[in-house]
Amino acid sequence: IGYWSNPGNSVDRSLVKWHPPESNWFKLNFDGASKGNPGTAAGGGAIRDHK
Repeated sequence: IGYWSNPGNSVDRSLVKWHPPESNWFKLNFDGASKGNPGTAAGGGAIRDHK
């Protein structure tokens, strides 16, 4: 078991949960990331109803 820490660059974290939309509504969630500029990039998304 290893332990790695960099206290100088600590990041605050919070729990994020998905909440369904109301009936007869849709919700679009999307995200993307890149490595460098220019560089490799990717993105994606999902459309959901209340079910």
